[in-house]
Amino acid sequence: MPDIDQQVISIDKRLTEVAGEVRHNETLLLRAEQIIVDLAEVSAATKARADVQAERMIRILEELDRTQKNIHELRTENLKADKDVIEALQLSEKAQAIKFSKFDERIKRLEKWQWIMIGGGFVIMFLYKFIDLAAVIPAG
Repeated sequence: MPDIDQQVISIDKRLTEVAGEVRHNETLLLRAEQIIVDLAEVSAATKARADVQAERMIRILEELDRTQKNIHELRTENLKADKDVIEALQLSEKAQAIKFSKFDERIKRLEKWQWIMIGGGFVIMFLYKFIDLAAVIPAG
C-alpha cells in the first residue's frame, strides 16, 4: 500500500502543481485579455487622432489650394496693372516728347526773332550815324 499512498501523494502534488500552473495560466490569460483591451483602446484613440489629423490635412490642403489660386489671380492682376502702367508711361513719354518738341521750336523762333531784333538795332544805330534826323523830320 505504501506504493499506492505514495502514488496518491505524488498525484496530489502534481495535481497541486497543475492547479498552480492553471492559476498562473489564468492570471496570464487575464493579463493578456487586459492587454488586448488596452491595445484596442489605444488603437481606437490612435484611429480617432489619425482621422482628426486627416481632416485637418484636408482642410490645410484646401486652404493651400485657395491660397495658390489667390496668388495666381493676384499675379495676373499685377501683370495687367504693370502692363497698364507701362502703356500709360509710354503715352506720357510721347506726350512729353511732343511738348518738348513744341518748346524747342518756340525757343528757336524766339532766338531767331532775338537775332533779328539785335541785327535791326545794329542797322538803326549804323544808319543813325549817317542820317541827319533834323532834316528828315519836319519841325512842327
